[in-house]
Amino acid sequence: MKQVVKRPDHRLEKWRGRLKFLYSQTDDWVPMSYYLDMKRDFPEIPQLLPETIPHAFVENHDQAKYVAKKCVLLVKQADKKTPSKIR
Repeated sequence: MKQVVKRPDHRLEKWRGRLKFLYSQTDDWVPMSYYLDMKRDFPEIPQLLPETIPHAFVENHDQAKYVAKKCVLLVKQADKKTPSKIR
């Protein structure tokens, strides 16, 4: 598996109004420092889940359902903010 070498800030900057990244309080694959760095540089993109959800949430039906509901809410919120000519 490849390691993260450099975050693509130019792409994040370009799409910052359309992106949301979900982070868990504890994740063996994504350290909290990634969330904190993203929050510092692109405060509107990262979303820290209040619950502890493992990186492999898709293997647990309840956790997958929870994350899916969070994604639906984020999409609905974004849709309200998006001008109709872009939709």
